[in-house]
Amino acid sequence: MESARMYNEINLNRGPLHEQIADRIQDMITTQRIQAGQKLPNERDLAKMLGVSRPTVREAMRLMQHRGLISRKPGGGTYLIQMSTETVSDSLSRYFWIKDCSYEDMFQVREALEPTAAALAAQRATAEDMLMLEDKLETLTAGFLSGDPRSLAQTDSDFHIAIAQASGNPLLAAMCIGIDELVRKWNEKTSAEIFDEPATQSHRAILLAIKDRDPRRAREAAIAHIYLSRQVFERTSLSQEEERAGAICV
Repeated sequence: MESARMYNEINLNRGPLHEQIADRIQDMITTQRIQAGQKLPNERDLAKMLGVSRPTVREAMRLMQHRGLISRKPGGGTYLIQMSTETVSDSLSRYFWIKDCSYEDMFQVREALEPTAAALAAQRATAEDMLMLEDKLETLTAGFLSGDPRSLAQTDSDFHIAIAQASGNPLLAAMCIGIDELVRKWNEKTSAEIFDEPATQSHRAILLAIKDRDPRRAREAAIAHIYLSRQVFERTSLSQEEERAGAICV
């Protein structure tokens, strides 16, 4: 009865009904009136509670699923899920490509986020975080020796994600992880250039500063690391342009 009362209280006005339904249920999630793991009423019952058609409810559920708020199990119902960082990551990735953002845009965002994440990690990282960071750096170094582009890109991504998570700021971590997905895709194409000895040392400098609990050094090390990445990007872009120009001339 309490569940039915909550949905009966949802007031709808003019405008796309399915969007209003999705927004109102999302509001109920943010105010913790309903929580992750809870099952929503079935389509027929929810339509009756809201005074709308079943197709309208169906569209609202599709929108909520697209937002990463629910999981729909055939024959098992619809459940609220814990929003993951992948939801943010996927949204940022889509925005990057659809809006035709540049890699310069990406580097500027990295410069805004990653040094702060490193500095916070130096202040807040737990003993477990430190062990995780050491493990990720060791795996990254092993990946460097293997020379496999995908492995290199993934282990680099894992190290930076561990720093973001060690920052203790879930919103900052979600944003860093979203940007890092774009970085990983770029790294797969340029790993031979990126993962040289200076890059390995720059990763280690970040970790050492975090372990020493020195936020200023951690911030500076992260800035230096991004600077190296930017240099590689500029060299790679110039090389690709020269290759295209040569091909045209031939």
